[in-house]
Amino acid sequence: MKISTLFNITFALFLLLLAFGVAARRLPPVDLLILVAFFLATLSTQWFVPLVCAKFAYFLIKKNKNREAELVGKFGVFISKPWDGQFFRGTNLPRHMTPSMSCNNFVRLALHNQGKFAEQQVLDREFLTTIENESGTAEGRGVAKAKLAASIHKSGDLVKALELANEAINLFSMARLEERPNEVGNEKFMQGREKALGGEKAHAYFIRASILESIHRYDAALLDREKALKIAQDAFGEESKEATPHMTMLGKVLMKQKQYERSEEYLLKSLELRLKLLEPDDKLISSSRLSLSALYRECGQLEKSDSMLGPAMKSAEKTYSGSPGPAMAEYYQTAAFLRQKQGQKKEAEMYFKKARETFLKYFPKGHPIFYELNLRMIEFLTDNGKKHDTVELEEENAGIREKMEAAQGAVKL
Repeated sequence: MKISTLFNITFALFLLLLAFGVAARRLPPVDLLILVAFFLATLSTQWFVPLVCAKFAYFLIKKNKNREAELVGKFGVFISKPWDGQFFRGTNLPRHMTPSMSCNNFVRLALHNQGKFAEQQVLDREFLTTIENESGTAEGRGVAKAKLAASIHKSGDLVKALELANEAINLFSMARLEERPNEVGNEKFMQGREKALGGEKAHAYFIRASILESIHRYDAALLDREKALKIAQDAFGEESKEATPHMTMLGKVLMKQKQYERSEEYLLKSLELRLKLLEPDDKLISSSRLSLSALYRECGQLEKSDSMLGPAMKSAEKTYSGSPGPAMAEYYQTAAFLRQKQGQKKEAEMYFKKARETFLKYFPKGHPIFYELNLRMIEFLTDNGKKHDTVELEEENAGIREKMEAAQGAVKL
């Protein structure tokens, strides 16, 4: 019997005992009441409490309170991990969907948002080891490899990250939903499983596309972005909030290929849906505006770019003020590029400095994330008579190009 079923039965029994006591105007046997309460508390540590921790951690992450979410998630993992292997016995649910792993997912996300990529990678490696040692499903192994690919990409190992992303996508192509007798006819349950599978598969393509974009393989990244969006829309709906990240990223890669009209179409649609489906202060809304600012800047529409950048920056500075992380560097970088084009030298210099300093807090020197920033800084410094300050940046970009070329040679799609 599943733990969730045991919990429900025990809880019902506990309430019946209390009801009997009220009706009979006397307490039921105290030792029986204590025994049932103890059993209920034990089951709570395996199911109810960790799931509450996971929900609360998600809520905190949405509010950008990532440190607090990390602590709540770790507490959920601590109390549920001893029982983890027993939770879904008798069901077809994969190992990575237990309460402990659910809490662990939010711990990793909280670490990612804080730029603690080394800690995140440790958890990702442990996750993959657990799944492989327990002969997890193809879906579970795909999820684990995709997550590890993302964190390794942050460390700058492009070839290994790409290799893991390829393996994850291959595993998802083998993943199937198999019904067991006790789940046949439970359509809502199976629909939820199907959505979860679609979401994870789309995320695997999302991660590989991000790696491909970082090595300037925009042609291959475009294919992955289109696949990810199609999978997400099939799973959640064409106008779902789950589809909007894939719309935004598809718009951004189209911009890199100078397909500006198509890029604007996807970026505007993503912003429209987010404004309709999310809270006004949600960071995804400011992210959409930031992407549109970058697009209009590249099109030479500087006033429209500025009109998008202003509210995006204001919202981001408020959102990230209490929980700094690498995301803010993208806002500084976009502002620097726009001010450079507008000829506002002092502001451009300030934002270039902020962007580089922020990225350096979270990424190693020589990571591809610095490449475009370095190029624009070299151009800016040269135009302002500071050519001698570009030597270090040029040397750094030369090393990045070597890494990118090595990874490009490993691309096999």
